[in-house]
Amino acid sequence: MDEVTDTISASTAKLIDGITPAMKALADKFGTTAEHLYIVLCKQSLVDGVGYLIISATCLLLLGGFIYAFKLLLTKCQDWLDDPDKMACMVICAILAIVCTMIGLTDMVLGMKHVVNPEYYAVKEVLKNIK
Repeated sequence: MDEVTDTISASTAKLIDGITPAMKALADKFGTTAEHLYIVLCKQSLVDGVGYLIISATCLLLLGGFIYAFKLLLTKCQDWLDDPDKMACMVICAILAIVCTMIGLTDMVLGMKHVVNPEYYAVKEVLKNIK
């Protein structure tokens, strides 16, 4: 385990050395050190990733509810093509299910990226704020 920690520490040190000028400029804007800023940005990236995963889980749970409502409408309302209100409910459930699927899957991917590789997003944030 110590070898892994040493490898991560060494790669982090190389990364910090590579973007030191940009980090120092940003750290000066915030009145802190570059090392402290990098650690905070990595932690913030993890928090962002967890937030994305929570949103994804919520959307996928809502998706399940919309699918259940859609199936319930199909079984209980055999004449849904003739009734505009029932047709509107079916269309709204279908549209909301599609939107929840798109948001849920997109946020799931973003959340996993942020959690697996927070250093990348920390550096990306530094470079975005420097420009």
